[in-house]
Amino acid sequence: MDGIENWDLLLVLGVFTAVMCALGWYVHTHRATEPQPPNQVTVTRYTVECGSGQDGRFWAAVPALPGVLAHGNNEEEVKARVSALALHTLAERLESRETRAHGFIFHIGS
Repeated sequence: MDGIENWDLLLVLGVFTAVMCALGWYVHTHRATEPQPPNQVTVTRYTVECGSGQDGRFWAAVPALPGVLAHGNNEEEVKARVSALALHTLAERLESRETRAHGFIFHIGS
């Protein structure tokens, strides 16, 4: 009789183990996804220097972006031109993978 009782105990333990494994698998595959940490975003601030020449025309430049210099007849025009040129320069750098994608802010001084 002892042999049969041991087999019953083994059968119960085997069924218990199988149920626990199935339950663990179910919980593992059906659990809610853990919230992902927010992406780290790099933000670069570009200073725009503005001024006017002796001829009355305005100029603006972004010192951190060599070659980004614009001229215009008024302050609004030159700010729009230098901003567009800076964005175009950054877009080309992103396209050629010279820089990584990042946020940017233009600070336009007077």
